[in-house]
Amino acid sequence: MIAGLILSILLSGGVGALFGVLAGRPYWHVGLLPAQFPIFSLASGTALMMVFIGLLEPANHDRRSRQLWILGIMTVVLALVKLFFLWVDFSQSLYGGIPQNVQAVNEVLFGQHWWAFWILQIILGTLVPIIVLVQPRLVRQGAWAGCMGILVLMGFAVARANIILPALTIPEIEGLRTAFSGPHLSFDYFPSVGEWAVTLGIIGGATLAFLIGAERLSLFGKTSTAMD
Repeated sequence: MIAGLILSILLSGGVGALFGVLAGRPYWHVGLLPAQFPIFSLASGTALMMVFIGLLEPANHDRRSRQLWILGIMTVVLALVKLFFLWVDFSQSLYGGIPQNVQAVNEVLFGQHWWAFWILQIILGTLVPIIVLVQPRLVRQGAWAGCMGILVLMGFAVARANIILPALTIPEIEGLRTAFSGPHLSFDYFPSVGEWAVTLGIIGGATLAFLIGAERLSLFGKTSTAMD
């Protein structure tokens, strides 16, 4: 288990390092990404466990309530850490004054897809789960915990997109936006129907595989009763 934890941290941190060493994209060229990505992965795993336990585990399981409470507290702590990283990242970019960084941050905050950041990531993906999960009465209810886990996962998915996509909307060379024209030569991006279909297909396939495995392995079996 310890080896798996170390490998998972190195793997997720390595993804952040791949972005962090790209000097051609100043928005990515920061030392925080290798530290952020393991936190994102840990928070996503915690939220996913909360979804599974909250929505799939029998309500009368003797440890379900305590598990949901612990996972809820972990999710809140990691969400606050995520907000801290977000503030540090954006404040450094704006204070540094590098034009590409400032444009990328403004694109996230006030650009075409501002709603993805403010509504999906901040309000629904962070603030609402924090408010709900700090209340023991709600977090111990499977439906509430499961729904909050789904919102947290959605928020982290949007957070990943807000790391990758804004940097690609800023031309690396001044005037590059108008130098060429064509249907596929644009800095504006939104997932196509095919990309949405592939994403939903992967999520559906992973969910189906998990449900089949959970049924075969009896991961959420009947609650054990005390021996006479």
